[in-house]
Amino acid sequence: MHVVHHYPKHRLPKDAILLAIAGVTYALIDGHYYEQRKEKYVFVEKPPKRRYRPGKVIRQLPEGATAVNKRGQQYFVSRGNWFLSIGNGKYVVVEP
Repeated sequence: MHVVHHYPKHRLPKDAILLAIAGVTYALIDGHYYEQRKEKYVFVEKPPKRRYRPGKVIRQLPEGATAVNKRGQQYFVSRGNWFLSIGNGKYVVVEP
């Protein structure tokens, strides 16, 4: 089977499925993953595994986490991962 190595962003096949994994956009086409890089999608072997799973408690926010207020609650977001402070300098990973 021939694997296309990249697609222009505006010329993805109609059956492409767009996914966001760890803050990065991918297109899933014929069982192959393509990572969005500017104006094109480039073939990658596999997207990285999600580092943070919902419910996981961490002691330090990832570098560059940004505070976001949603429905009156303050969350922290980093590369598509959402965190909620649970006190004592700890955070829990949540779904947005």
